[in-house]
Amino acid sequence: MAQPKRRVLLISYTYRPTARVVSYAHFLREHGLEVDLIVWDADVWRAFYPQLPSGVRLFPVRETEARFVVRRLESLLVRRIPRGLLARGHRVAASNPTMRRLDPAVSFCERVYLRVASPFHTRVFMRAYTVIRPVLLARATRKMLDGVDFGTVDRIVATDMHAITSAWRLAQRYPTAAATSTLDRHPYLEASERPATTAAA
Repeated sequence: MAQPKRRVLLISYTYRPTARVVSYAHFLREHGLEVDLIVWDADVWRAFYPQLPSGVRLFPVRETEARFVVRRLESLLVRRIPRGLLARGHRVAASNPTMRRLDPAVSFCERVYLRVASPFHTRVFMRAYTVIRPVLLARATRKMLDGVDFGTVDRIVATDMHAITSAWRLAQRYPTAAATSTLDRHPYLEASERPATTAAA
């Protein structure tokens, strides 16, 4: 019976693909390993150049992240509710001449909202969210992969800082796999590819 091929599980939660990860995936495939890549957005990776090698399976977490309670709550409080109230205010102000006098107040509130909402999202919410994002992604990723049989996992690689927690938790699922944050090629180099060593004098 043929032995299952060794497999490397790469994790990249960056919003933009990186050429170094693509290059590493090519190296692994060329050396006979199966490669799975957990990413934020699969479509972005498929459109990226240089392209990933054939046979790499992608597992996206973008939709899962969008459903996080903290993300949905922020969207509700910072975007949907204020915009809904402002839209309703404009409709009321335009409904009849008497209510039209409210239009300057509604427009003022809209200017204040537009001035405050974006800085709050980037400077307050995203800074706080960046701290808890690795833990939330690790939990969501593990749940997403519960039904996936990866076979023989040889190595789990966190390719960015947000992926370290996920790599550590997945390593508990595959205790024989090496967990690392470096794109190390040495374990898979053929003998002819390894640098020559100079004998000690």
